Amino acid sequence: MRAHFAVIARGADLATLAPAAPPARLARTDVVHARRRLHEPLAVDRFGPFRATGALIAIDEATRRTVAAGTIDA
Repeated sequence: MRAHFAVIARGADLATLAPAAPPARLARTDVVHARRRLHEPLAVDRFGPFRATGALIAIDEATRRTVAAGTIDA
């Protein structure tokens, strides 16, 4: 399914996971809270109670490389 990152809402301090300002450019190990915009509806679950259907990976369609992994929290 095609999607793109719509908003990077905030970053996280890797030592404490406390909220931080979003980075200007994402690096390989950055942790952020982001919103994705999907091009079609998708049924998902919250990660906590439903780990199998509450996680995702993002794959770059040009390179076919994994570029992100995440969990659904809302």
